[in-house]
Amino acid sequence: MPHDSASPFDRLLTRIGEKSARVGIIGLGYVGLPLAVTAAKGGLTVTGFDIDPGKITRLAAGESYIEAVSEADLAEVAAAGRVAWTADFAQLSGMDDYPC
Repeated sequence: MPHDSASPFDRLLTRIGEKSARVGIIGLGYVGLPLAVTAAKGGLTVTGFDIDPGKITRLAAGESYIEAVSEADLAEVAAAGRVAWTADFAQLSGMDDYPC
């Protein structure tokens, strides 16, 4: 088996560049929601996490509650299958990580 000399950071950067990284955004407020949508529009697969199930319900229905994110943006990334919204933080285990 060949030895992989790339660091965990380099492997993560490669996955991001290849658009194969599984990205988790924690907190879907004024920073997190626009970040999640921007990453998804950039071709990454994103799961947005929030403790407020009301936000998850609204996002799943395609409804934005933040002026910086349009419902058209939500529809675009949803149609592309690049976003998921959840309050289930156990799903964090499915995201790519970088050991700190």
